[in-house]
Amino acid sequence: MFFSSPWCLLLMAGLIPILWFGHLRRSTLAHTKVSIHKNLRSVPLVARLPNIFLAVAWICLSLAMARPVLVESHNSTTIESRDIVIALDVSGSMTEQVKAPTSHVALCANPLPLKEAPKPASSSTSTSGSSSDTSTSVYTRLSAAREAALMFVSCRNGDRVGYQPFAERSYTGWPMTADLQVVYTMISLAGDYMGNDTNFDGPTDPGGKIGALQAAIDHFKELGHSETRVLVMVTDGEDDITSDRFNELVAQMRDLHIHIYVLGVGEDWTTGSTQDLRKFVDALGGVVIPVTDADQMRAGFDRIDQLEKSIEVVETAVTYREIYYWFLAGLAVFGVLFMLSSALVREDM
Repeated sequence: MFFSSPWCLLLMAGLIPILWFGHLRRSTLAHTKVSIHKNLRSVPLVARLPNIFLAVAWICLSLAMARPVLVESHNSTTIESRDIVIALDVSGSMTEQVKAPTSHVALCANPLPLKEAPKPASSSTSTSGSSSDTSTSVYTRLSAAREAALMFVSCRNGDRVGYQPFAERSYTGWPMTADLQVVYTMISLAGDYMGNDTNFDGPTDPGGKIGALQAAIDHFKELGHSETRVLVMVTDGEDDITSDRFNELVAQMRDLHIHIYVLGVGEDWTTGSTQDLRKFVDALGGVVIPVTDADQMRAGFDRIDQLEKSIEVVETAVTYREIYYWFLAGLAVFGVLFMLSSALVREDM
């Protein structure tokens, strides 16, 4: 049981002055009939009944005003789920052209029937599942990343997914949620804003901009539920990570047991160069999946899909019942008893 207005319980403290002043009043009655005093001393419990009934009635009033609530039942379900944050690079380097996908077959057998946000007729980038757009417009790294991410989300039934686009700073495209339609809609809008630089490790100074890695860690801390936490980064990897921030970010990721997958877009990821982000992923035992075209991008998301899920108990509904009327009934009963007992033992002046 809990109370909707617990501060009303303070009213019970009002009993103290009421009973005290009642005691003082009775002690000053020096001229009552001797026969009454004699009768009260012979039945001391009867003399105290008005005070007892008054106290109980006052307590019932206080409890009723505090609105007690009973939890009648918990409805929960056990599911296998993952917490996933998709960090999508929307910096200027993601506008470079790549080879369009050769197929639009879904990553899973039964994708969710999710819908993209409506696109303006003059849109210069292709949309997921539209082969006509890819033939008349430039197909970029961001186009490939967006399409693959949309297909990945449509196969995430039971998972909770958050979306964070980033460039010179990280933004909350949508907080982690099981409502995959809204995440799907927001990812389909990727590219409406394009930044200039890329920021992985910020903030590196007080008041600095939050980078992609720190933003994802904070997101898991605030909204994570599942024991399986996955950070999926889609980026060309063109940014540095300072040594101090490198160690600090690695420690935070390990503390939260975050799995990291990086889909490395562009030719730099296939040359074996030692980008800071690659070193960061290696330090965490994560995986870098180089992708040079849309088909490899989709294959990379499909590989991430194989990560083991964790068991999670989700509370779907709780039933509550207010019981203040019980105490209102008690107030009525003990109020009547107080008046009756007061009439029986009242003191004559």
